[in-house]
Amino acid sequence: MIKRILVALDPSPDTIIATEYAIDIAQKNDAAVTGLAVIDAGKIAAEAVGSGIGVMYYSDLLKKHLDKETRDISKRLIGEFDERIAATGIEHMFSMKEGVPFDRIIEDMKVHDLICIGRRPNFFYSNPEPESKTLTKIVRNATIPVFIAGNEYRPIRRVMIAYDGSPAVIRAIHSLTHLQPFGIPEYCVLVHVRQSEDEKVKKDSDLLLSLAAGYLEDHGMSNVDVSNLSKGDIADKLILTADQLEIDLLVAGTHSGSMWRRLAFGSTLEKLLEEDIRPFWVYH
Repeated sequence: MIKRILVALDPSPDTIIATEYAIDIAQKNDAAVTGLAVIDAGKIAAEAVGSGIGVMYYSDLLKKHLDKETRDISKRLIGEFDERIAATGIEHMFSMKEGVPFDRIIEDMKVHDLICIGRRPNFFYSNPEPESKTLTKIVRNATIPVFIAGNEYRPIRRVMIAYDGSPAVIRAIHSLTHLQPFGIPEYCVLVHVRQSEDEKVKKDSDLLLSLAAGYLEDHGMSNVDVSNLSKGDIADKLILTADQLEIDLLVAGTHSGSMWRRLAFGSTLEKLLEEDIRPFWVYH
């Protein structure tokens, strides 16, 4: 059951898409939505740091300027969020908090069922970093499912699960089937890219997919398919399959102890995030 949805607000266009998905999920589940803007006070101080009396004076001025600019952007983000959600009649609230964005988001997750976030969130509004690590930190430490918005809004009707039988992807499947954020999908396919052409490996892969498909069917999914793909670049095969099947949502798990952005199939999700426009449902 989803009753509280958290949306991480930042200036990127992804936030608008994430908000639209949050609205869709809230309407289907009679849920409330919270918009969270974070002022990265530590980053502001670090950006303005200097040495010497004269430099310290100008550093203080710069800090005040960056702080005001950041708060103004936060207020704008909250105002836009409030206006968009209010137009739907959905119960909602919003907050502006100071601190490390990752820490503040993780703290708010404790009282929400799902977070919707863009794929490149950046909370240092005055001078966004070209590659923020916030998303990876959130995914690794999330206590709830993470919905990563795509580059465009599309209704979720057809779902593809990148399946390897790992505990992480099983948790992702369980959370999706139990919460049913978009209702029961019209179509679902389980895809396993085996790393060997050995006949035993293929049979093991077939069994893996068959068991998972049975689980999904027992949870109300009447149109479940499986795809046992031969060895190759996993991300390329997943993207090709998703395109061929007109998939709207990709489901994956994450592994603890992984390197920067190294998720369910080695670096596969990293590549998918870079090359595919679809949204993702992930769970640590």
